[in-house]
Amino acid sequence: MVDFSRLRAPVGKAAGEALHLYERAFPASVRQTIGTITKRVMDGREHLYIGREEDGRVVFMSLLFPLKGTDMVLLDYMATDERSRGHGIGSSFLRRVPELIGSDKHLLLEVEHPGYGPDPAIRARRVAFYERHCARLLKGVGYKTLVGTIPVPMVLMVMPGPSSGRMDGADVRNIIKRVYREVYGRDERDPLVMSIIEAVPGTVELG
Repeated sequence: MVDFSRLRAPVGKAAGEALHLYERAFPASVRQTIGTITKRVMDGREHLYIGREEDGRVVFMSLLFPLKGTDMVLLDYMATDERSRGHGIGSSFLRRVPELIGSDKHLLLEVEHPGYGPDPAIRARRVAFYERHCARLLKGVGYKTLVGTIPVPMVLMVMPGPSSGRMDGADVRNIIKRVYREVYGRDERDPLVMSIIEAVPGTVELG
């Protein structure tokens, strides 16, 4: 059984194991530097969660980024140690998320678009994985994230989705602005950000 907990400061053996897992799980082109992560966690802007086996070994890590002025918490990164994959650890963490972030919050997910790039079947399985955990797609939102300086097509998902099955377009635009400003350091005047938010419909249906 894996025990999940939040580390208030990225120091000590457990934090070192979690950050080492982070570096192994994600290529340098798509991850923030350890210095950036450390500063964000120390400032309280980003929350570092770990999962430990009974022997104390860190086998899971996740970084959650609460977005100011919204009820959204971005799932920034989530990884399971390669020796422990396939045992439902990620699923167990997602089931704990409402308890960890608060029942009045929603988890925002950036997921690779199945229609673009290599390995479409793998990308589709990732979307389906989150759907099994009650995440809903934001339909008609042409979202892109940054891999270095290169915009990459993604889909946005929210967990759990509002019971109405839709979101106000103004709220979605605000969420996207917050992600780009707080996570990627780009404001709403950036051409890429403008192109995304201007295309968001007045009402966003959830898939």
